[in-house]
Amino acid sequence: MRIYLAGPMRGYPEFNRAAFADAAFKLRSKWHEVFVPTEHSIKLFGDHVRSNADGDEGRMGGEKMTIGRTVFHIDLTQICLWSEAVALLPGWEASKGASAEAAVGRALGIIVEPVERFL
Repeated sequence: MRIYLAGPMRGYPEFNRAAFADAAFKLRSKWHEVFVPTEHSIKLFGDHVRSNADGDEGRMGGEKMTIGRTVFHIDLTQICLWSEAVALLPGWEASKGASAEAAVGRALGIIVEPVERFL
């Protein structure tokens, strides 16, 4: 199954990369294809993600609004054109981005469930 992994990022060390990496590893071990936003952000912004101790978009090496819109555009495109499901990490409810990603998945009629349901 092609799964988009959604969860809280802003305000977490390295944008919650450890939680995303752990969940992605578990999902991939079950033979799922997984799009991980933090992995993609590292491809785009490199060390600005890895060394971001407080998950501050303002320290990403560019204008904050442009970065946020660019990343969100890529993420929503993945959900709309590629994903068969959205897997939700703990704490997603308090995240504006993950809440929007879950809403898009529901609007498209794809599976939207806590990540544990896919393991």
